[in-house]
Amino acid sequence: MCPATVSAAALWLLVLLYTGLLPAQASDFNQCSHSFYRHIPPQGSYDKPLQPLCLTRPKGQSFATLYQPSCDSAVYSAFHLSNGLTASTAKQEAESLSKEEKSVKVVTPALLKGDSDEPELSPAASHLQRWDSAVTNLVQSSIAPQCQILGGDLYVLIGAGRLGVLEAEDCQRKLLWSAVCCAAPDGKDSSSVALIRETEGELRQVSVKELEDTLGVTELFSEGCGAGGEIGGDISEVSHNDAQAVVNAVASDLGPVEETEAKEVTTRASNPIPDTAVSSNTEVSHKKTESNTESHVSSEIKVVVTESAKNAQVSPGSREVASSEPTLADPSLSPETVEEVEVDENSTSTVLYILSTTLSLLKAALHPVMSTLTELPGKVSYVLQEDLGVLSALPGDTYSVFHLLFSDIFSWVGSAFDLCTAKLTRFHSEDGYTPRVIREDPPASLNARSRPALVLGASEGSTVLNGSNAVAWYLASQGKRVGGDSKQQSLVWQWLSFADNELTPVACAVVFPLLGVMGTDKKLQQSSRAEMMRVLKMLNQALEPKTYLVGEGITLADVAVACAVLLPFKYVLEPQDRKVLTNVTRWFTTCINQPQFVKVLGKVTLCEKMGPVTLKTNTADANADNANPAGDTDAATTNGPPKTDAQLKKEAKKLEKLQKFQQKKEMEAKKKTQPPTEKKAKPEKKEIGVISYTVPTQPGEKKDVVSPLPESYSPQYVEAAWYSWWEKQGFFKPEFGRKDISEPNPRGTFMMCIPPPNVTGSLHLGHALTNAIQDCLTRWHRMKGETTLWNPGCDHAGIATQVVVEKKLMRERGQSRHDLGRENFIQEVWKWKNEKGDRIYHQLKKLGSSLDWDRACFTMDPKLSYAVQEAFIRMHEEGVIYRSKRLVNWSCTLNSAISDIEVDKKELTGRTLLPVPGYKEKVEFGVLVSFAYKIDGSDEEVIVATTRIETMLGDTAVAVHPDDPRYQHLKGKTVLHPFCDRKMPIVFDDFVDMNFGTGAVKITPAHDHNDYDIGVRHNLAFINILDENGLLINVPHPFLGMKRFEARKEVIQALKDRGQFKEIKDNPMVVPVCSRSKDIVEPLLKPQWYVSCADMGKQAADSVREGRLKIIPDHHLKTWFNWMDNIRDWCISRQLWWGHRIPAYFVTVNDPSVKQGEDMDGQYWVSGRTEEEAREKAAKRFNVTTDKITLRQDEDVLDTWFSSGIFPFSIFGWPNETKDLNVFYPGTLLETGHDILFFWVARMVMMGLKLTGKLPFKEVYLHAVVRDAHGRKMSKSLGNVIDPLDVITGISLEGLHAQLKDSNLDPVEVEKAKQGQKSDYPSGIPECGTDALRFALCAYTSQGRDINLDVNRILGYRHFCNKLWNAVKFAMKTLGDNFVPSEKAQLCGQESVSDRWILSRLSAAVALCDEGFRTYDFPAITTAIYNFWLYELCDVYLESVKPVFSKVDGCSEVSVCRQTLYTCLEVALRLLAPIMPFVTEELFQRLPRRQPQHDPPSVCVTAYPCSLEFCWHSEEIDREMEFVMTVVKTIRSLRADYNLTKTRADCYLQCIDSATVSLVEKYSLQIQTLSYSQAVIPVAAAQPAPEGCAVAIASDRCTVNLMLKGLIDVEKEVSKLMTKRADLDKQMEKVKEKMAKSDYKDKVPLKVQEQDAEKLRQSQTELEKVKEAIENFNKMI
Repeated sequence: MCPATVSAAALWLLVLLYTGLLPAQASDFNQCSHSFYRHIPPQGSYDKPLQPLCLTRPKGQSFATLYQPSCDSAVYSAFHLSNGLTASTAKQEAESLSKEEKSVKVVTPALLKGDSDEPELSPAASHLQRWDSAVTNLVQSSIAPQCQILGGDLYVLIGAGRLGVLEAEDCQRKLLWSAVCCAAPDGKDSSSVALIRETEGELRQVSVKELEDTLGVTELFSEGCGAGGEIGGDISEVSHNDAQAVVNAVASDLGPVEETEAKEVTTRASNPIPDTAVSSNTEVSHKKTESNTESHVSSEIKVVVTESAKNAQVSPGSREVASSEPTLADPSLSPETVEEVEVDENSTSTVLYILSTTLSLLKAALHPVMSTLTELPGKVSYVLQEDLGVLSALPGDTYSVFHLLFSDIFSWVGSAFDLCTAKLTRFHSEDGYTPRVIREDPPASLNARSRPALVLGASEGSTVLNGSNAVAWYLASQGKRVGGDSKQQSLVWQWLSFADNELTPVACAVVFPLLGVMGTDKKLQQSSRAEMMRVLKMLNQALEPKTYLVGEGITLADVAVACAVLLPFKYVLEPQDRKVLTNVTRWFTTCINQPQFVKVLGKVTLCEKMGPVTLKTNTADANADNANPAGDTDAATTNGPPKTDAQLKKEAKKLEKLQKFQQKKEMEAKKKTQPPTEKKAKPEKKEIGVISYTVPTQPGEKKDVVSPLPESYSPQYVEAAWYSWWEKQGFFKPEFGRKDISEPNPRGTFMMCIPPPNVTGSLHLGHALTNAIQDCLTRWHRMKGETTLWNPGCDHAGIATQVVVEKKLMRERGQSRHDLGRENFIQEVWKWKNEKGDRIYHQLKKLGSSLDWDRACFTMDPKLSYAVQEAFIRMHEEGVIYRSKRLVNWSCTLNSAISDIEVDKKELTGRTLLPVPGYKEKVEFGVLVSFAYKIDGSDEEVIVATTRIETMLGDTAVAVHPDDPRYQHLKGKTVLHPFCDRKMPIVFDDFVDMNFGTGAVKITPAHDHNDYDIGVRHNLAFINILDENGLLINVPHPFLGMKRFEARKEVIQALKDRGQFKEIKDNPMVVPVCSRSKDIVEPLLKPQWYVSCADMGKQAADSVREGRLKIIPDHHLKTWFNWMDNIRDWCISRQLWWGHRIPAYFVTVNDPSVKQGEDMDGQYWVSGRTEEEAREKAAKRFNVTTDKITLRQDEDVLDTWFSSGIFPFSIFGWPNETKDLNVFYPGTLLETGHDILFFWVARMVMMGLKLTGKLPFKEVYLHAVVRDAHGRKMSKSLGNVIDPLDVITGISLEGLHAQLKDSNLDPVEVEKAKQGQKSDYPSGIPECGTDALRFALCAYTSQGRDINLDVNRILGYRHFCNKLWNAVKFAMKTLGDNFVPSEKAQLCGQESVSDRWILSRLSAAVALCDEGFRTYDFPAITTAIYNFWLYELCDVYLESVKPVFSKVDGCSEVSVCRQTLYTCLEVALRLLAPIMPFVTEELFQRLPRRQPQHDPPSVCVTAYPCSLEFCWHSEEIDREMEFVMTVVKTIRSLRADYNLTKTRADCYLQCIDSATVSLVEKYSLQIQTLSYSQAVIPVAAAQPAPEGCAVAIASDRCTVNLMLKGLIDVEKEVSKLMTKRADLDKQMEKVKEKMAKSDYKDKVPLKVQEQDAEKLRQSQTELEKVKEAIENFNKMI
């Protein structure tokens, strides 16, 4: 067992109970019978007047004590250690206490006591208390862990004196004893142990039977515990040495009986263990070493430590404690004794102890029971940090070794405590508890505890949580770093096991020799490094789809594994290694740049070159050595016993080495001072990837394509100048290439409008995804020859824009919008819009979006504003828009209603404090408050509950279910409101769930949506208790005028004063939060304008059901129909200034014959395009003259979604009949994110049908929502909103931070965002380019709901662009300057097999891309293009035809091959053009044209390849080439196995039949070229292959024989293989031994068993290959 590990059972002993005792019942042990085994106390005749007591801890646990009143002390105490106790049991046990019982003074068992101060005790009790301390350590160190493995419960008896025999000195008992029983669940494995301390200090471990005879009792444990009550094997084997060591350590403290009798009574902590401590023989590691690597590492460290331990000396000021963990070596040991320890393989290594403690603090071994610890009450008051204190007691050499080895981790532990403390300080600051780190001597009550420890509670007598595992788990739980649910916690556990079992051993074996800690065994180090790389590759594969190991944030798993790979990353893994481990490197870099890691580790420098490492030694120790090089006699006398000859000799050797080292350093310093010799200057390397386009080109002019292509791909070079040329040429306009857009196009028309982005700022990657997909589709349709229009636009974003400008004004001028007035404020918004709007359009252009900018629209433009006004007036006159007073989502901060999409649903699991604007302190949510309403005229009451207790001031009824039998007698009754004279009816409604709570529900119709419906059904009163600012109105004093959340506490207190308050308990709930203001949204009754949606919703639903409108993917149909079939009327009023002011006027008639109207009366509201039109309508309606009409226009503006809902036709000039409207409406497609399916898509469909009678589009494609790499929604306050331009051009971390300064975030949000940026982009964002970004977004796009986009992965597609670049450059060089392509892509009949194959694969790619665009399967498109370019064209075809191009020009074979190559390049670039417009244009312009006079000027208006033209796909050729590539890969594998890097060998292919022979002959040139063979010779099955060949099976049709004879040193290779065979045999033998153990299947986790089986299988396979290779080599000798 790991010394720092505290088992689950022992943890329960330490943390379950608090201090303080309450006697439960004095008559007998009935109330705490659970303290005894089988619930039966020790049996026997007692000849003393003893009193049985049951004593209860205040927090629940009870224990039994046999009390002797005459001595005022206990004879024994008994208790049961289990986690099955409940609070109700404890409460029951603590009832009916008498005054006499409360006054008893007894010893509290140390395992239950915690840190409480004990009452004054008698000498005998003091004796018992000290003995109890020894037993505590025994249980913690050995018995409890073993019992926990068996799943058993512990029963402990601790006593002083005999029970059945009267002693002469009755109150001065000399016999101390203890008995422990581990009761296994099935009873078979139960076991027990007993200890006795006799009068003169003799300590013995005995059987329970012998102890019973000594005490004079019949049975201590009823019917015996274990076999006949004897010592059980499990405990005795493990605990014997531990018990003896622990008891010996405590024995000196107890001292002879005669001495302690005269001492003053003190607590256990007043007698600390002496500085002399005895090393126990407890095993340090929690698992046995499983490989040569581990055992070698352990032995090397052990030698270093034990040699240093000869001089081990504990400083006089240090305080060592006896605990379950191994202690320091006894300084009083003689040199001879130390030598024995050094030889002893089982001795405890001090360094390993410290290391184990340190690491286990970081990587606490998880256990299911640990999660319960987080539910403990109390506050953390102390963080005891003794682990670091232990190091001060280490001898100098030992400390130096430790410091050299683990300085990183050691500093980590110290900082980790500081971090945890800081976090806990913040967590508990509002409660008045401030935790503090104890670095000096700890409190006395903690002195004998295992290290480290947490005191849970603010007062004395708090519970102590002991052990590094428990502390680490508790603190990690507080920081929510242990997984979000049980499944994640299980995964964390598995990763911890992976770090311990897989990573740490091999990492130590590789790194330790570099650090000089252990001898260098190159063979062992190489094999360990290979094994480490294998393990890291497994980790790399697991991290491929993830950012963190478990969940979406840092957990204990990341800390553990990062700790395990820290030293390899610093000293072993070179850049080429990190390239192989891209995912691990990305994850590790992300981890170490998290704020928590950075504060602890600082900046971690990754390894550049693996080699020996020189680390700084401990300065203090080095200075001490230099000050006293010869070993001063006085100092030796002061610091410890005189040194032996051996020790002095060793010190002399050390001094000699130190002097040599210093001389070497001086020589190096001298060399540095000499002038350097002149070296030949190396040519300066060019910086790749930072190439700019420098040819002067006016905007709109075509880019220079005559100059040679740069050496490598550079986004800056490629993307320069093209967009302005495209725009000026009119490629993006539907008019391009045709005289009139009204003329029918036989190829069709494609129209799509952009989802108008908000004008409030910059686009993020979510917008980039939308535009990448839409532009790809637009370019594809354009290249297909359709009349294509993609219409741009921008949304005025009412609430968002107003909030941004208001914050800006307040920050810059200290003014509110009310200070400016409406007109001036609107002018400020327009000014802001003109500054920011251009940035959005600039971003879209940088993304390559092929929008028709001449048709760009802004929703507040006059054309669109007129359409909005017209839509409102028409729908109002028709009665579809009406005035009503209903509940709306109200933001008290914005003083406006908000839409559902602007309400964030924050889920709470229980009590949570949230910040609310306008409140200094956080407000409590997530609790359910229960209180009672009195029944009028009765003593009865009805209990109700609410999460918003302040709303009870507006209650007007209590509702129950009609079938609830509990309330049938209350029909017609009323309840009384406690704070006013309001009588509220009890109504019966089916909405109530009679099984929830009491089955009675309070009804607040004016402030709850469900209550509103009940209020309408039962005609209840609607009492509004909140004004627009969130202040209480229409309520009695003293609540009137209070803020809504300040009234919460007052209402609860008032209910308590009246005796009607019942309880408060945690309650999971969802809190509505305004996404704009972060205010808590309130349901509020307000008069607003509504759109009647029932009929329009039905039409929209029917259009999909009938197939007139298609929604893709179809899994969104359920959501569509659910919304449309259950649609509610739409509130379109917003209490803002920025937006389309509602063209409605309230009418006041200055005529006595017409009564004055009310706001809610729709008769008094008219709409009009102008005020005069409205006045005439009003005069006509009320039959009066216009001069008697007074109008007041509504101050509100329309919901932004109203103007967006008519966007598809308002952009074309509706309601006016225009050419664009006739040609492009209805549109073809709407492409957008699924998150606005209802808010925008549904409303466009409804309003399009209503106002135009037509659907606005035929298809809706909904892409997934982009989230960051952690799965979080893009949010500015999280710092994860990334400007696409920053991905395109790259940006430093400082640049990202600078952008936040210009934002409208609060300072607190800015800091939070900075931390998020630093965590995700520690080195900033590399330059990726537009094409790579677009390709990545399309590759990520799936028809799912979410995309977790890791920006770092986009960089990989930039490398793909570079591959294209190099391929085209090579091809152009191969084609030559005089190459002329044929006028049409077609077969000539002379194509080689390679040509036919690549054209077949090209045709397949064309078909896949065409189908992908038609079905919106973008990953299929990107995969087809990627595979063709990389794996088929570059990797196979270009390599296979190199011999052809080496032939003489003019050869027909060369000519045909060039035509094929050109066709592949030209068609593949066109395939890629919609996705990567810039790089394809750059390369396409460099290719010669088939028909220069007639071909289109740009790839973006060139025809997209189609399957009718490229119909060369041949499945037969594909199958043949698949066979060829299988043979090639097999040959390459053999070459790698035998290290034939440059040597070409003959290859004999043994074929099963003549058809295969013919196939090999047909493709022999391709096989020879691609496999780097000297010659390829097909061999019939009956014909044997020549001797001296390595053999491998390529398929069931072909066997590869690679001739090795004469090419390699056979004897040397055989020697290598024999060594490898021996290593494999050893590894397999070890695994087999491990798996053969009897308890292997029971004790080893299933996951580890599976890993062992896989290791064995892999080793067996490798061994068979080695044997086969040896056999083949032997044939050659």
